[in-house]
Amino acid sequence: MTPGDRMMASALGSWTRLAPFAGLDPAAFEAEELWRREDPGQVRIVLRMRGGAGQDLVFKRVFQPQDRGRWAEALDGQRRAVRALMRDPVHVPPAILAEDAETLSTVQDFVPGRTLQDHMLLRFDKPGARAQVLQRAGRFLAAFHGATAEGDKPFNPATMLDYIRALGRRALSGDLTLADPDLFAVLAEGLEAAAQTAAGQPVRVAAQHGDLHARNLIVSGKRATLIDFAQDRSAPVQYDMARLIVDLGARFSGDAAPEATCGLPAADLAALSDGYGRDLSQDACLAFLCRCRVLQDWAALPAVASQRSAFQQERLLQLQKTATRLAAA
Repeated sequence: MTPGDRMMASALGSWTRLAPFAGLDPAAFEAEELWRREDPGQVRIVLRMRGGAGQDLVFKRVFQPQDRGRWAEALDGQRRAVRALMRDPVHVPPAILAEDAETLSTVQDFVPGRTLQDHMLLRFDKPGARAQVLQRAGRFLAAFHGATAEGDKPFNPATMLDYIRALGRRALSGDLTLADPDLFAVLAEGLEAAAQTAAGQPVRVAAQHGDLHARNLIVSGKRATLIDFAQDRSAPVQYDMARLIVDLGARFSGDAAPEATCGLPAADLAALSDGYGRDLSQDACLAFLCRCRVLQDWAALPAVASQRSAFQQERLLQLQKTATRLAAA
């Protein structure tokens, strides 16, 4: 039996034990593997459980890391979003039907549709079609932030600015190994003006997803929602939005010149803004956090070229190009 087979067998054993706690007969469902990850320290599997009565569910099991605190916090974040959006069927995330902290397993509702990443890939050369799906993503973000809003406060960039600058200093000293440390350090030090512009601007505080990238946003017809929450915390909404926008820009900008605020092509940012109901190109806090996010993603990539996959190498080049363009804007 291969290691992959053992993972599937272990996951199905956990499903058999957990399903009755959701009032389900585990034998009435057939498993279809949706996704798995087998990286050092990151091992997990996601199954679509097809029921004979047309009831499709999702079963997830995390094998590594065995961090029950973070796992539980992520579920709390998802429950918070479900409670906030339960009267909004177009945007409500999947409900958690059962969970097992011992095996880090959950049974959840299945959300039909494609990820935002898949939609963008299918529409790579079709700006009009891209605009439609980005508008739906923007409408979801507006609904999510509106339903979980805790009020406004003045933006304070100091913590993020100090963090990014510290990365640059560590890169120059050799304490932190990353690709092209000299350029990284220059760009990190160049954040001061953007931070000053953002400081004191009013920002809305709302629930954070914590890992908002294009693979965690599901879009189908008029529906759009989030999966795979990472935390249960609140923060200025621009933090999550910066993560999503930088991810989209690094994957789908191609040779298009990025909009000066955040690195996403202007037409794509306009579509996202239209759905969100606010001109994101005029958001100084978002602009600052996008520049920070680009550098954070850069620092997270393997420093040695031989250790980077083809995708990681292309992503590094795109991040470097975006960071340089934004610094010159």
